[in-house]
Order: sequence, then C-alpha cells, then structure tokens
Amino acid sequence: MITDIFIGLVVLSSVVAFGNWRNAMFLVLVVGLLQDPVRKLTPEAPAIYVLSTLPIWFAIFIKMLGTEQRFTALFSRDYLTLISRMRMFILMLIPGSVIMLMRGFFLWKVVLLGAFGYIAPMLGIVIGFVFSQNTKRLLRFLTFYCFLVAVMLSGTLMEYMNIFPDWKAIGTSAMKMVWIKYVSFGHTIYMKAGFFRSPDIMGWHGAMMTMLALTLFFVNRPKLSRWVWLIFAVWGVLCIVISGRYKMIAMPMVWAVSFAILISLYHGIARVIGIALIGVLVITGMNMVSSKVGLGGSDFMLYATSPLSYSVERVEGHGVRGVIGTYQQVGFWGNGLGFATQGVLHTGVKFKKGWQEAGPAKIMGELGVGGMVFFILLCISLFVALISNVRGGLYKGSLFDLRAGMLSIIIANAFAFVVSCLIYSDVFVLSIISMCTGFVLSGKNVDKTKV
Repeated sequence: MITDIFIGLVVLSSVVAFGNWRNAMFLVLVVGLLQDPVRKLTPEAPAIYVLSTLPIWFAIFIKMLGTEQRFTALFSRDYLTLISRMRMFILMLIPGSVIMLMRGFFLWKVVLLGAFGYIAPMLGIVIGFVFSQNTKRLLRFLTFYCFLVAVMLSGTLMEYMNIFPDWKAIGTSAMKMVWIKYVSFGHTIYMKAGFFRSPDIMGWHGAMMTMLALTLFFVNRPKLSRWVWLIFAVWGVLCIVISGRYKMIAMPMVWAVSFAILISLYHGIARVIGIALIGVLVITGMNMVSSKVGLGGSDFMLYATSPLSYSVERVEGHGVRGVIGTYQQVGFWGNGLGFATQGVLHTGVKFKKGWQEAGPAKIMGELGVGGMVFFILLCISLFVALISNVRGGLYKGSLFDLRAGMLSIIIANAFAFVVSCLIYSDVFVLSIISMCTGFVLSGKNVDKTKV
C-alpha cells in the first residue's frame, strides 16, 4: 500500500509541475527524501526508487523551458564563456560514447547513464538559476529542505539507540548490507543510515543541512529567531558523526574555512572572529548532546576526531595519484563513457566496470586526457562566474552572506567529489547541489532584492 501511495505522490508532483513548476520544486524535496524509506519497505528494495524524482524534474524542466524563456535567455547572455565551456565538454562525451559502443551496441544503456551524469548537472544549474530569481522564494525552499532533513535524521538516532530495531525503514538490513568501519586496533564502528539507504546518503544530507543552517544563521542576522538555526547545525553534526563517513564530517569544516576566507577578504578579519565563536558554540552544543545519548567517548567520536592528515591523504591519494594511476591503466582516450559510473550494474548489462571512486579519476577513466582538460577548463570558468556573483553582493548585506555560504557549500562538495564521487550518482543529490550552483549564479539579476 505504501508503494502505491508513493507512486501516487510522484504522479501528482509531476502533474503539479506542468501546472506550476515552482510549487513542484517543494514537492520534489518530499519525494526525494521519502524514496529511501519507501524503497526499504518495498519487497526486494528495488533500485528503481533512486529515479523517483526523475519524472518530476523532467516535468519541471519542460514547463520551465516553455514559460521562462526570458530567464533562460538571460542565463545564455550573462554566461557566454561558461556555456561555451559546457558545450565543449559535452562534445568530449562523443569520443567516450564511441569507445564504449565499439565493444557492442548492447552497451547503449551504459552510455546513456554515463552521459546523464554529466549533462544533468548543467540542466540543474539552469533550473536553480531561474528558480532563485526571487530570493524570498529561494530562502523558503532552503528552509523547507532543512526542516524535512531534520525530521528524516530522527531515524539516525533511532537506529543508534536501537529504537524500533525490527522496522526495515530504519537501518540497512532491507538493503542486505552492514556498513562497518575499522577505526584503529580494537575500535570498530557500525555505521548508521537511519531512514536513508546508506550512511553516505544520510551523512551527505546531514552535512548539507548543517551548512545551510549555518548559512541561514548569518543571513538572518537582525532576527532573534536565527538562533534556532544553531540547533539545526548541532543536530546535523551529531548525525554526521553517527554516519561514520569522514568526508561528510569534513564537509562542514571545509565550508567553515571557505566561508571565513570569503568574509575576511571582503569584510575584514573582525567578522571571522564571530564565525569562529559560532563554530565553538556548535561543537560545544554537539558535545553536550552526544554525552546525553551515549555518544561521548565512543568509537564514533574517536573516528570523527581523527587527525586532519587523514583527510589530506585521502585527497592526495584519490585525487592526484588516482588520476595518474587511471591514465596508466586506460591511456590517452580513456575506457569509454559509463566505464566508472555507479549504477551501471543495475542496467542488466555485463561488462568490466572501472574501479575509480574519486571524481577526477572517474573522468579520466571515462573521457581520457581530453575530457579531463575540458573538465578543468569548465571548472575554472564556473568558479570565476561564482566568485563574480559573490563579489557582486558585497554591499548588499545579508545577500552577500547568502552567496558566500552557498559558494562555500559548493566548494565543500567539490572536496567530497575529489575524494569520492559515488554519492553524486544519486539523481536527487546531484540535482540539489547543481541547483545550489544555479542559486549563486543568479546573483547578477537579484542584487536589488532584499533578504
């Protein structure tokens, strides 16, 4: 029955999108966050559930193209260089497709899935750009996401405290998986997923909620209610620790460093001191709560406080050495589009899949040196465009804080992508972070909007 209700929600959301695509943006958050618990409550936990938001996004994009030509034209006019780099990168998918299909046309599903992973973020950026032309609507969207994730994270604490142990919606037993992490000699943790299908997905949403909550805290400076966002941040950090995923733990740290640098560059060092104090307040709050739930002094905390050198080693090993190792394996042209894309195993096609986990190594493995070069050029153009929008809001008060916070979220996700890109194969995750990029790029046209 729950499956039928969920399918009905997907259909309803798609219909709403054809009527009012902006309202459907809120519904897609509900569907995206419910897809994992519903999947786990469905016999055999079918993988098709990860595509639950795809028909809604399709309807949103079609409706937006038909009704928002003014804003899509505005995007094309404002970002000529960025669009040119996007086109060049898309062209690099053609050799990768040919290389994969030379093994047999039966691999067309692999090529299609691989291409989707590269093209979908570009479409998501455009959707985010158009949607955030109204800053107040954008803030409502971000607030709604944070509230939904905060509720969903309750399953994480339930799993940790062994509440409702037989309910398949909680944990990973329905996925026939047990996630174990070796910390050090004599210390092992069983990672928690809560209502989500894996600790990675749970940890990512927890990290996103934490970073967004802190961003909204600084955006709502004049309001007393902004202090509520620190509760969200403490709750998010607690659940990230329970996820047992170090890259998710590191994401809010990267956000804090990036946000502090942007603030110091454009507003001076005085405000950075305030940011540091807020960080101390969040950590103190998390330690107080963790002691109440029995997390203090546990192996989870031992892993979460691992030396920073571990994180640096992961970035170097997966980023630099991963690209070099992949080049030595696949050569100049790569091994074909979809070669290292997660999810291709569910296509029913048998072929030798790549081992690449890190984002740069995956691109090298699928698109070769040419694809890697054009990807770097695309990233440079994107970063320049993002920085120009952040700088454009310098004298707009909290609007600058909003853009700086969102850019820092993008940078934190770029860090995670370098270490491991597997989570970005999820349609919902990919759409959220690509839209965040579009939110920042919309800054040129919303400078007069008050936050």
